[in-house]
Amino acid sequence: MSHTWKSLRASFLRLAGVLRKPQRDAEFIAELESHLQLHIEDNLRAGMTPEAARRDALIKLGGIEQTKERYRDRRSLPVLEALLHDWRFGFRMLLKSPGSTGAVVIALALGIGASTAMFTVVRSVLLKPLPFKDPTHLIRLYEQSPDDKFPYNNVAGGIFKAWKNQSHGFSDLAIYSNGAEYNLSGASGQLPEKTRATERMAQ
Repeated sequence: MSHTWKSLRASFLRLAGVLRKPQRDAEFIAELESHLQLHIEDNLRAGMTPEAARRDALIKLGGIEQTKERYRDRRSLPVLEALLHDWRFGFRMLLKSPGSTGAVVIALALGIGASTAMFTVVRSVLLKPLPFKDPTHLIRLYEQSPDDKFPYNNVAGGIFKAWKNQSHGFSDLAIYSNGAEYNLSGASGQLPEKTRATERMAQ
């Protein structure tokens, strides 16, 4: 539990470092300069020249810029920080060219709309289960002509009755037709619309 809490706390601190980057960078630079000055003063008291004292202090700290980079990598999320930087840059560029901004917004709207419509179709046809109990157990039966020219013929009513009486491998059989069309209208005087429907025999 303690390890998980430490990981969460470290992640939170990294996120806070991204959101408060300018302030935290300024605080760290001030602290780094203070440490550098202390090392320089120690070297001067040891008898070094000012140039040698500063050079030795920089070596001990590992270099100012290198230390800054290591601190930023440790205290922030580099990927998120780069993403925020790119977003800010892109937003500024869009503000400078309103015409291009409009074109980009339209292109994004069309792309998102097309993707949403395609996903709706795929979900309705492939992903969403049929509104039946155990839809994977449903099968569709046809009649086939002797010469195989018409392998998917509609089933006649008499043949269907024979199938239903003689078949014991199915839990139930029903006959339906999907070629029906109706003109339906809603309430409040709405204009009628033609709707395709599937007719199923009553039990």
